[in-house]
Amino acid sequence: MLGINRTIMYAPFVVVVAAFIGTTDLGQEVFRSKADNNAGKLPVVGLRIAFLGPIADRPINCWARERKKVLGLE
Repeated sequence: MLGINRTIMYAPFVVVVAAFIGTTDLGQEVFRSKADNNAGKLPVVGLRIAFLGPIADRPINCWARERKKVLGLE
């Protein structure tokens, strides 16, 4: 489960790297804010990306805990 957990937590940050090759998503907003030196928008966009990981990770962890109980591994 650790591999899945880390993948989910790091995946949103790959979006920022993908902005460098021309994607049009949340990472592009980070790229534009940094290029425009927009000090107000950059932290907001960064926090949106930072919160995506835990929000996606929570349901997976709940599912894994329930699955362990069903299988008798806990």
